[in-house]
Amino acid sequence: MADVTPPARPLVSILICSYNYERFVGQTIASALAQTWPGTEVIVVDDGSSDGSWGVIESFGDKVHAIRQPNGGQGAAYNTCFAASRGDWVIFLDCDDLLDTDCVARCVEEMHDDVHKVAFRMRVVDAQGNPTGNTIPYTLHAGDVRETLRRFGHYGGPPGSGNFYRRSTAAPYFPLDQKVWAMCADTVPFVVAGAVGRVAAVDEPLGGYRIHRKANQALVARISAIASS
Repeated sequence: MADVTPPARPLVSILICSYNYERFVGQTIASALAQTWPGTEVIVVDDGSSDGSWGVIESFGDKVHAIRQPNGGQGAAYNTCFAASRGDWVIFLDCDDLLDTDCVARCVEEMHDDVHKVAFRMRVVDAQGNPTGNTIPYTLHAGDVRETLRRFGHYGGPPGSGNFYRRSTAAPYFPLDQKVWAMCADTVPFVVAGAVGRVAAVDEPLGGYRIHRKANQALVARISAIASS
């Protein structure tokens, strides 16, 4: 069995995939750069945005590794981010969400030898970033979730931004088929991590999950795609 003991100071890659979110992507990048954990890198992929997103991303200069590519969908952006990253652990941070400054540091505390994913709750915020008073997910499973996954095809966990993955757990499944995973690409590492080993969880919120009109429309489209598959 391969050694899965994490290094003394693991490098964490924060991977941001952006498409036409000029309004929010700067705040998301800023929250990634503000982490207190010293071993972080921030990679941002602009997936062919037609708004001013690229200008916002470029304004961060060499603080981030910025990549611009033709629009290919979420799977294509995930592939580019993952290939460019070096982290022992990775998080796919949605370009309208936020991380608390101590988010990575708190998750590192849970990165034990047998853990393949660290999940945390997120506070729901509005378009302006103001907390609504709600948190997600309602159910946050931890430990060995394989039986739950086998019976129901899923398990309780946060949306994409609330999950830190061990790189060696996700790597065998990359690159993703970008046609199959043009949407819902976050499903792949989420399910894989629960299927291969233990999941750790941080019960308190460590980030902000933004609810706004465009996100709501995207959620409806995502549910419709899943229902028709």
